[in-house]
Amino acid sequence: MKKLPANARDLVAARRSGLIPASRQVSVTLDYSAGFINWESVAVPLGSAVTQFEWSFLRDLWVLIRWDSRITGESRAIDLASCILAANPSALVLLDLNPFTKTPMRFIKSTMRGIEEAL
Repeated sequence: MKKLPANARDLVAARRSGLIPASRQVSVTLDYSAGFINWESVAVPLGSAVTQFEWSFLRDLWVLIRWDSRITGESRAIDLASCILAANPSALVLLDLNPFTKTPMRFIKSTMRGIEEAL
């Protein structure tokens, strides 16, 4: 069985009990520990393989992956997005927190049109 990302235990237990976060939104931080105000938040620690984690608890939720291209390469963020996309979230967005990036937000999957960007 795969591991859970940091801070996911309570969310996973709630999902297994049939509960869904009231906001239906989850923030996944990549390689740093900053949370997201008023959202459920889980984290992938620096150096951990994104494929080692269980992501099925994100099914049917709106997921925002927060990462910083000054810390982590884009390929790692795309790998994480691919793993989460396989869990079938209702929407999936990549947000690069680097203030110097040209494209800070990328919609991978939207609730209106489905897959927006092939990974």
